[in-house]
Amino acid sequence: MIQLSKRTFEVVNSRQVVLLVIPPIFLALATLVVVVRWLARKTKRINTLVEDVLCLCSLVGGFGKTCFAMLIMLRLCVFS
Repeated sequence: MIQLSKRTFEVVNSRQVVLLVIPPIFLALATLVVVVRWLARKTKRINTLVEDVLCLCSLVGGFGKTCFAMLIMLRLCVFS
């Protein structure tokens, strides 16, 4: 079995805290807004497929962008 060494990331200033905490918070908020928007449109029986698909695509793009940025930041801070 391959054993990986534990590497830690020490947060030493407020900029690092901001980079680690703020993007996931706003991503969760964006997800909540899209879900509430979808439920409101379903309740009022408003059917605009194009807008809903674009909203979902931008949310998926936001997930990808946030995950990519977090991976790059962790790679630079932890593995350097």
